[in-house]
Amino acid sequence: MTEQPQNPHVLYALAQIALKFNALNDAITLLEKCVPLMPEHSEPLLQLAELYQLDHKLNDADRCFQELLSRFPKLCKAHFMYAGFLKSIGNKDLSETELKNTLKLDPKHSAAMLALSEMTVMKKGDPLLIQMEQLLEELTANGKSSKISQMHLHYALGKGADDQGEFQQAFVHWTKANSIQLSHCDFRVSQMMPFYDQLRLAFDSDNKVVDSFGADKLTPIFIVGMPRSGSTLLEQMLSNHSKIESAGEVNYIGGNVVAQIQQLTGKPYPLGLELLNKEQIKMLSVSYLNLLQKHHSNANYIIDKLPANFQSIGLIKMILPHAIIINLSRNPLAIGLSIFRNYFAENEPYFCDLKEYSEYYLAYRDLIQYWHKTLPGQLITVTYENLVLEPKPQIEHVLDCCNLSWENACLEYYQNPKQVLTLSAAQVQQPLYETSLDYWKKYTPFLSDIENKLK
Repeated sequence: MTEQPQNPHVLYALAQIALKFNALNDAITLLEKCVPLMPEHSEPLLQLAELYQLDHKLNDADRCFQELLSRFPKLCKAHFMYAGFLKSIGNKDLSETELKNTLKLDPKHSAAMLALSEMTVMKKGDPLLIQMEQLLEELTANGKSSKISQMHLHYALGKGADDQGEFQQAFVHWTKANSIQLSHCDFRVSQMMPFYDQLRLAFDSDNKVVDSFGADKLTPIFIVGMPRSGSTLLEQMLSNHSKIESAGEVNYIGGNVVAQIQQLTGKPYPLGLELLNKEQIKMLSVSYLNLLQKHHSNANYIIDKLPANFQSIGLIKMILPHAIIINLSRNPLAIGLSIFRNYFAENEPYFCDLKEYSEYYLAYRDLIQYWHKTLPGQLITVTYENLVLEPKPQIEHVLDCCNLSWENACLEYYQNPKQVLTLSAAQVQQPLYETSLDYWKKYTPFLSDIENKLK
């Protein structure tokens, strides 16, 4: 690096190494140096735009996308990624325009069709529906065609059938889409059960009591639970309070902290927990708080809303006893349908199979009950249904636990939307509506198997 400080290929390679180690700021700095030196290459600029977006530097991300489209107007990937960025910041109209531009450049771009279907209500004879049906027929006839494209189209056509009230047809399409995605998963939920057993054993023993390191500086607010349970809505409400910010879905607990524990103890997590001393626990606490504070350097309350942190509640309370933890629950059938009908980029079995989802939900429910037993009074429970029907008392309760006063802005979250990178972007950029509460009942005949399991 010292011998070739201006070599763009070296800079780009170092940026990729930084990303592998989750060093986002270092990767951004390297790419910022690299981009001007590689004006004929689109990938460094495209990656920089994506990293700015992840780092919540929205003006910088928008500037990069604009430069991309100016320099590479026929780069389909740039139009598609820009559409996703625009959707995340609430610019629905321009996002649709960029998706249509993507399809002009590549009429068979199934991911763009899926994204467009999620933003529009399709009626019978809709040109987009016809286009997707024709492409699916073509791909199905071609034995060598991409299964991923077929999966995108089945998700999208399921949405189209649902728009028209053809619920059986919608479920058929979603079943096919889920089946394709499940075939790309390399594990099953049953393989996670030994880990949950190890968690219970690790936290059944007396854990070290530590001081609340950094409590005067920063209080993390964890929102945990199942995916599609309303965590983004709760996050938007809380983060519209003047004293609360959000880091979004970050994997600092299950990723960074767990990796540090394994390095300190030489054992896989959670087996090494009993080997940690108080100084090491303090180090883990400070390390996590420093990571979180980078998102909002002056904030006293920052939300960490990774739903899967329900697995780490014991660890959170071990290193951050002053943390606020909210378990957000929702009718399991409503969650199941919402997961089943939506495409998740992550190939995890509980995202694309109702049986796998049921096992995951039961494991979540059992573990939450265990945390309530071992950490009495340490979890705040909020239900999605109550949050929608009576939002003020739910938010007031959380704010009381944070020693914060009520602000009306919490109910006006949609008027000042922050960037939303989850599937709920469109829903949380509008006022509360109650139609989502019972929508799953339209699919009751198709959910009987999991209904019996989840009783």
